[in-house]
Amino acid sequence: MMAAPGKSATAPLRRQVSVLSASPASPRSMDELRKKIEEAGASVAAVCRRAGVDTPHFYRTAAGKKTASRWFIRRCELALDSLLSGEGMPADPGENHLRAHYRAFQHQLAEALGAAGADPDDRRPTGTAALARHAAWYLLSTEFAVRPARIADLFGVTRAAVTQALQAIEDRRDEPAFDAALETIGRRIMGRT
Repeated sequence: MMAAPGKSATAPLRRQVSVLSASPASPRSMDELRKKIEEAGASVAAVCRRAGVDTPHFYRTAAGKKTASRWFIRRCELALDSLLSGEGMPADPGENHLRAHYRAFQHQLAEALGAAGADPDDRRPTGTAALARHAAWYLLSTEFAVRPARIADLFGVTRAAVTQALQAIEDRRDEPAFDAALETIGRRIMGRT
């Protein structure tokens, strides 16, 4: 990955936000996901079966009775892409692949949040280092549709700790600068910029 001339790949958050283009092609809400499924001519039941998720849960979240997590939306999107291409669901990424992406996410986020000197292997980071670690878990969860239990196993923490961290990051996405930084870093590391 190369930075543009004169710009560091790890520029501060305020400079990264301007890199965002129009909204990403991935659905960000249940309405967008449902519309994408309808436009593709697929059935919700087929998408849910392929994703390994509960169809009634899909309809409850679509009706606003439950909140859809970004993991749920991403998992359904991967299932729809799988149905349309005729291929199976993408294989779950291996441990080394996830750890490499975690390190890349964590490094970029720590740099953007001002915690660049923090030890990425510290199991009990505090302040902005903890925020960078949790946001990196969040990006693993949303970019790869990795369940909290798998993240907990990978990083030696409890599932409850991961779930709580993911919810805290989801809540912080209401802050435009933070949300834009997550989108920018996720897109950059995943090669979508």
